[in-house]
Amino acid sequence: QQKTQGNESNDDWAKDPASSAQPYNINTDSKGSSKIITTALSLSPVVGNGVGSAGAAAVSVLNGSTDALVEQGSQLTAGRLNNTASTDGLLVNVAGGASAAAGFLSGAGSVSIQTTNKTTKAAIDDSTMTAGVITVDATSNDLDVNLAGQISAGKNAAGLALAVNHLKNTTGAYIYGSTLYAKEESTGNTITVKAANEGQVYAIGAAVSGGSTAAVNGSMALNQGTEDVEAIVDEKTDTDTTKNPKRTTLSNVNSISVTASDSSGKTAVAGGVQAAGTAAVGGAIAYNEIGSWKVDKDNTSYNDRKQQLNAELSHADITTAGTDAKIDVTGTDTSTLGTAAAGVGSAGTAAVEGAADTSLIGRQTHAAMTDTNI
Repeated sequence: QQKTQGNESNDDWAKDPASSAQPYNINTDSKGSSKIITTALSLSPVVGNGVGSAGAAAVSVLNGSTDALVEQGSQLTAGRLNNTASTDGLLVNVAGGASAAAGFLSGAGSVSIQTTNKTTKAAIDDSTMTAGVITVDATSNDLDVNLAGQISAGKNAAGLALAVNHLKNTTGAYIYGSTLYAKEESTGNTITVKAANEGQVYAIGAAVSGGSTAAVNGSMALNQGTEDVEAIVDEKTDTDTTKNPKRTTLSNVNSISVTASDSSGKTAVAGGVQAAGTAAVGGAIAYNEIGSWKVDKDNTSYNDRKQQLNAELSHADITTAGTDAKIDVTGTDTSTLGTAAAGVGSAGTAAVEGAADTSLIGRQTHAAMTDTNI
């Protein structure tokens, strides 16, 4: 389990520390850069007429959070506040099995499973801030690679390769129940709340079998789960304030930008090759299932079974610095799903080969301004 907490640092202090202007910056930065490589390999060469078998399994589980927090009750004054949480981790999982035997059967199999449950969070919670520029930014840019492969050779060769990625991740930037003032009333302040998922996930399964009589194998690559993205400005509602929530107040605003974006990619690739003197049979499946694709029977606006992308400015009171102030709330989903499955079979009598690739996605992209006074 990974837990990364942001640390506060001050830079660009005024030349005169006693100056009332105090034009310094406050940076609260948290960065997660986990690098985890898991490998399982099995080799079974058999001399003579014995039976060969090889199996390998690699499992990686990553639970953790990367948080940059301005916690409840903070009172800060600065020229600029940068509150940033980011991840650029590398997770690699490899499982491989190989078997060769002159006996009746040679079999090999591999299973590679990756599970991630991660939160990347930047937040200002129930605090009072005075600054010219306030930025709350959460960005995920992780690379997950999962590979399963097998090779089998003998009189009768059989094999199976399975690669599975299970995802339950959230990237979020938040301002809750806070009061934000401009440092200079004449120029106002600029407030940016941004959450972005830019990560890439790969699942690859490959199987190769060769037999003097028969060869059978299968491969499957699967990506499944959700990766939510949230950029939210809202009231503070906890157990103490549920009956009287604390609204967010933004004063002397020149510009407000609340942006949630997803440009991530999920790719599943499966392939198999079989060659035999008499008969060869093989199959390959590549499958993506992101969120729940089933119909929301309750017909509600929010279906938590789906992958969520939310940009919200709600329960806030805003005073602008002038008539040219800009307020933008934007949700953008340009994420991609890729699948490919292929198989090649060759035999002296009969060869049967099948390949299928499918992508299913259930997602909601939501941008809203609710109960906001400007």
